[in-house]
Amino acid sequence: MVVQQTNLHGKKLTQSFTLKKITMKKLLLTSIILFGLTLTSCVQFKEVGRLNMVSCRNIDTHANYQLLQKNTEYTKKELRHVRNTTIEQATDEIVKKVEGGEYLMNAKIKMCVVSGGMFSPPHYYYAVEGDVWGITQGKK
Repeated sequence: MVVQQTNLHGKKLTQSFTLKKITMKKLLLTSIILFGLTLTSCVQFKEVGRLNMVSCRNIDTHANYQLLQKNTEYTKKELRHVRNTTIEQATDEIVKKVEGGEYLMNAKIKMCVVSGGMFSPPHYYYAVEGDVWGITQGKK
């Protein structure tokens, strides 16, 4: 739609309102997307290291430990919600998932970096995965 107007000096002015509407819509959409990206959080996983054995408890050297569960790990959904601030907490949590678990062998330690967007600092959390060893119930 083209509208002709006159200014104070009597000259005809031509404006295209459809062009202005399109550019305003693009500007509004771009600003909404950029604003949304600054508020969303981003989750990244980094492998910190691998260990042969990890335990937060005292191990009885005379006990006969058995492999209780191989490759004990978090699901992707659980991994996104891990909130262990220390490796010790992460180790205890994964060992407690298996009944009778005492320690981990072939452990992988992962660090989860959660950035809260542009206005908050990142948070660091840990997850540990591996083979859970322990004493089966009734045997000691």
